[in-house]
Amino acid sequence: MTTVENACHSITEILRNHADIPYTIIYLVENQEGVFENKPKKVRLEATTFDNGLVRVQRTDGNEEYMYIHGQSSRDIPDYLLKTPDVMVMPDVKVMPDSEEDMDHLDSYSTTAAPWPIERAICSGDKVFIRLPDDSLTVLCPVTSISGGKDMLTAVMICGVNRHRLPDKDYEEFLQV
Repeated sequence: MTTVENACHSITEILRNHADIPYTIIYLVENQEGVFENKPKKVRLEATTFDNGLVRVQRTDGNEEYMYIHGQSSRDIPDYLLKTPDVMVMPDVKVMPDSEEDMDHLDSYSTTAAPWPIERAICSGDKVFIRLPDDSLTVLCPVTSISGGKDMLTAVMICGVNRHRLPDKDYEEFLQV
């Protein structure tokens, strides 16, 4: 069995140099367990298509995993992307996956000093498209898994959008997969 962290590194390795997804950044969500619901407490940068020098580690079960090791691996995130911190603490956000509010409009950023709007993707429970200062598009996709019969927010995957494609229905379905 593979870990979630190794799955993230495997995904970014597969998507490295992909024609339709120029880059991928994956943040894992750490949830604060409550009596009635799980709330995102913070997100941790786990893997990117900009990671280099990942270390192969032999697990006790014989399987190999890839790990990002600070000081040994590098993460060469381009300057044209938004600020990509290792950890972001989420304010007391309420996840609204069934919200009828239209949160799928396009936000534009005029500077790269702002961090990724992960909180917005978490609150909407749906993909969020943003326009970067270089006029390219990016989509933030919340990723859920099922735990104890309930959907649980597991990660937020940030994907660059191909400059030669419009984010039409087919492209959005491709990203959903």
